Amino acid sequence: RSLLPYNRSLLTLTHTSGKYRSAIMHYSAAIDLDDSNATYYTNLAAAHNALKDYDNGLKMALAARKADPQYVKGIYRQAQALQGLGKLREALVVYEEGLAMMPESVQMAEGRTEVCKAIRDSESSELNAIAKLKALKEKEEQQKAAVAAQLSAAAAKPAATVAAAAAKGGASK
Repeated sequence: RSLLPYNRSLLTLTHTSGKYRSAIMHYSAAIDLDDSNATYYTNLAAAHNALKDYDNGLKMALAARKADPQYVKGIYRQAQALQGLGKLREALVVYEEGLAMMPESVQMAEGRTEVCKAIRDSESSELNAIAKLKALKEKEEQQKAAVAAQLSAAAAKPAATVAAAAAKGGASK
């Protein structure tokens, strides 16, 4: 069930040369021949992630982890896919898991740093959006109060005019 060295070279060449669609085709064929090789799954995940097909990247990363739960590259590809999907907190947990297994991993540490920054930026953006919504709501409430005051004043005017006219008419008799 193992692949010939030529085929392994072909797989590596398509993956590293940026020919991701070709890499997907070749790694998928390799998995058909050897579905227990976690490296094939992680490289397939990398190709999907490079094409921003994070759903399939995540599926392949999880398959790599199933094939070899200790293979750190599977954890890394899973974290990348989650990050690409915008699931930042989940990605952070997975990066932390990878760093626990391989603390010296520069890729994991950089990924964790990127995700932490993205989480902070996201929270900051959310807080700014909430502040803007609050300001808009307060302005709307002030406008409603001003309109209500104008309506109340307008309604009181005719009554005051009638009362003044009645008082005038009563005083002239």
